[in-house]
Parts: sequence; structure tokens; C-alpha cells
Amino acid sequence: MKWALAASCIVSTMLNATFVTAAQAESDHDGVVVFTARHLPHITSSERADRVFYLDGADAALAGLRFTNPGNEKVAVARASAMLQTSAGQAAIEQITQVGEGIALAWQHGIEKLPAVMVGGSHVVYGVFDVNEAVQMIKREPSYAF
Repeated sequence: MKWALAASCIVSTMLNATFVTAAQAESDHDGVVVFTARHLPHITSSERADRVFYLDGADAALAGLRFTNPGNEKVAVARASAMLQTSAGQAAIEQITQVGEGIALAWQHGIEKLPAVMVGGSHVVYGVFDVNEAVQMIKREPSYAF
């Protein structure tokens, strides 16, 4: 149970960093945003996207932030806090922040499955792994949202 407090400290710190403001969400309305997962096939033409979100990246970020339970709550909290200050800890916080932003944005736009390529905040193509192809589909049929 004491380990849970240290884990809670880490998660709380990371969740606080995932807040997405309306301005951040609005900035993604004009461009091309890709939502995917690491276990899916590679997204091609991803350089065409303004943002690419891997919505399953939190586990990978946390994998490097493990330590054995010292058996003391205060020591565990101190170790967890110190770990978050390292370059690996900061990288994990950044990665989880990006995952959180992606999840929030996907939820705000009603993204239902992956991969999804969203253009202009309202046009979405599902199941296409090539960003250029998805954008062309939307240009041919602007009402695309499936």
C-alpha cells in the first residue's frame, strides 16, 4: 500500500501536466492531426501532419520510472520525486503530457477508432495509415467524417 502512495505522487504530477487549454485545442483546428497507437502499422507521410499523437504512449513513458519499494513511505515519495527531476523523469512527464493532450483532443472531437486523421478540426478519416491519402480523400469529399 505504501508503494501506491509513491505511484500516486508520480501519476498526480504527470496528470497535472496534461491539462489541455481551449487555446491549445483551438490551435489544432486548422491543421492536420493524426491519432494512432504504437502497436498499429506505421503512419506514412506523417511529416504532413501538424501533430501526431500516440494515444498508448503512457505505459512506455512510465516503464523507465520504476524502483523497488523501499518499505518506507517517506523514502518512496522522496525517490519518486527525485526520479521525476532526472532527465528520464522529465522526458516521461513530457511524453505523458503529449499523450494526455492527444487523448483530450481525441475525446473533444469524438474520435472513435484508430488511426484517425483529422483535418481542420472537423473532417476525419479512419483506418488510413497514409496522411497524404487521408487529406486527398477529404479534398475529394469535404463532408468526409467516417
